[in-house]
Amino acid sequence: MKKGDPVKGFTLLLTEGKTKPPAPFNEATLLSAMENPVSYMETKDRDMAKTLGETGGLGTVATRADIIEKLFSSFLLEKKGKDIYLTSKAKQLLTLVPEDLKKPELTADWEMKLSSIAAGKLKRGSFMKDIRQYSEELIQMIKTGEGNFRHDNLTNTKCPVCGKRMLSVKGKNSEMLVCQDRECGHREVISRTSNARCPVCHKKAGAERKRRRTDLCLQMRL
Repeated sequence: MKKGDPVKGFTLLLTEGKTKPPAPFNEATLLSAMENPVSYMETKDRDMAKTLGETGGLGTVATRADIIEKLFSSFLLEKKGKDIYLTSKAKQLLTLVPEDLKKPELTADWEMKLSSIAAGKLKRGSFMKDIRQYSEELIQMIKTGEGNFRHDNLTNTKCPVCGKRMLSVKGKNSEMLVCQDRECGHREVISRTSNARCPVCHKKAGAERKRRRTDLCLQMRL
């Protein structure tokens, strides 16, 4: 065919649809993603991808589970069933921090420099000097940034210790009220997830809510 030739017998159809979002992480898939983060790299740099593969990804076998636990205890992650979701606090934090901190490439870059130190090609003092300078620059960027963090989970319940309003948060296995003042640190557990199940519908129930759900199920059954 040449440009300008008439084309016959073709029918063009436009199909519209929506992309399906990726499935949320659970603890097993999140650990796997931390161990193999290459698919989440933006640059697709081969040397960095190779380094992450050789060094075991983000964190180590001994520290990855602890990293996830810290994210839960800091109320950056919450569980809905077996799935893990970002909290509002985490979403705001991701918009405030510099882009470098959100990419596996940063870990790859540091691992490559550590390998250079081990091979005698880079001095440890030089690397640590760069880390300190980078940390200072990050802190300054955050301090001078235009973004502001805002609590959107404030309740009308006042902290019995300092009197400030408390935050409603979801931990890994519980719902609680937490004082917004981190120096105060007062916490109150509202409900805790257990393996107990309703004898009627067999759904899991929080410890404090188990009887309420059971009563409701019995009423519906009657």
